[in-house]
Amino acid sequence: MRSWPSSGRRSRVEWSSRSRHTFDAGDKLVLMPREMPPFLPPDAEGLFQVVEIRDGTIVAIRDFIHRDDAMAAAGL
Repeated sequence: MRSWPSSGRRSRVEWSSRSRHTFDAGDKLVLMPREMPPFLPPDAEGLFQVVEIRDGTIVAIRDFIHRDDAMAAAGL
């Protein structure tokens, strides 16, 4: 579990995911969920999600099927 401060408030926004692996890139996280969707193409390495957070709010989630592409999108 990781917390991000809310904009201008003392409260904190908490966000967690059931993921097999999590890579922290500051305002972005790369997640590899435990559950794999059945519709991935045959050449997929898995499902990798890049979650972007600003001011305690998720502002974007991008899905990738190759780890290197997700890591590059997160700046890792």
